[in-house]
Amino acid sequence: MPVRRRKYAAVAVLAASSVNLTAARDRGAFGYSIELATGKVTPL
Repeated sequence: MPVRRRKYAAVAVLAASSVNLTAARDRGAFGYSIELATGKVTPL
């Protein structure tokens, strides 16, 4: 079976100042898509 190479990675980032806030943990993260071949980052 051939190896499938991934093209993109999805990343969620929460600001350190928001870690202790419940509402921020539920809804406060930023999302990004990263194209692995080029390193291009796109906000979601």
